[in-house]
Amino acid sequence: MASQKDEQLRRIDDRVAQILEARDRQKELSELEAETLLAGIERWYSAAEAARFFARTSAWIYDRFKQGKFTYRDGTPIVPVMTGTGPKPRRRFNLELIREIANSMYRDGTVKMEEYKVILTRIASAEFQEILLDTEDD
Repeated sequence: MASQKDEQLRRIDDRVAQILEARDRQKELSELEAETLLAGIERWYSAAEAARFFARTSAWIYDRFKQGKFTYRDGTPIVPVMTGTGPKPRRRFNLELIREIANSMYRDGTVKMEEYKVILTRIASAEFQEILLDTEDD
């Protein structure tokens, strides 16, 4: 009988220790900066955020997609990731898609070389920020 009670007490002690450890971990996580929590996660941009890379509006980027103006080098249309349901799903862009849009704009003459360089610099800056977040704990 005593060993059964000892076993129950041991399980209770183990469970209390787990709960305390989980509480401490939760406290640590709640004190972390948002950037640290997002390290290693690929950033996705809204249409408005993506348009800022090109110094344009979200309406401009929506119109260009409706017109099929953004294409890969082989002529295939660039299609952003669509999220949400209903008649107006939201478009999402990662830096790879944003770079492909920039390439398309340069190929079709929408932007000249100087503006293209500025756009690529903005993209590189965003990539660098993502890399910094990924390597902060190294």
